[in-house]
Amino acid sequence: MKKNKLFAFLCCFAALVCTSFLASCGDDDDDKKFDPSAIYGSWELYGRREIIYDKDGKVLSDETYDFKEHIEYYWAYTFSETTWRMDLYKCAIDDLKKFTIDETKTYNVTYTENSIICKDKDYAENTINYSINGDFLTITVSNVDVDEDDKETFKGAVKEKLIDTYKKVN
Repeated sequence: MKKNKLFAFLCCFAALVCTSFLASCGDDDDDKKFDPSAIYGSWELYGRREIIYDKDGKVLSDETYDFKEHIEYYWAYTFSETTWRMDLYKCAIDDLKKFTIDETKTYNVTYTENSIICKDKDYAENTINYSINGDFLTITVSNVDVDEDDKETFKGAVKEKLIDTYKKVN
């Protein structure tokens, strides 16, 4: 009789442990849906990392730029539910601390958890990877063709990766 009670107790205990284990395996993230509104608002360029590669993928240059000092231009982005507006600010020649908008473009976009999907045909990159950490947005664009100045400076340069950091301004 004691063996049956012990066996019944062990079976009940095992069932309780298994039930608790299976219930805790449910992922609470399944109930959460991606909310793109974290990117909504205006962001100003804060810094850039530029990595230049040769045709074999060897790094020719890895530079980090601080856009708060000695800058000639910067980008400001404004994201809404369906659009991405890019404003290019250029430094005034007579006042190096004064910036004016030189160019503005607006693109239709959708968002995924880590990508901005540009719907406009005239934008070279259709998908832009991004991440948000507090008040900072990081946008990464890979396999960009190297401009002519960099081709001259870094012999064999063919592609670059741009990692831009933006700070939220509203």
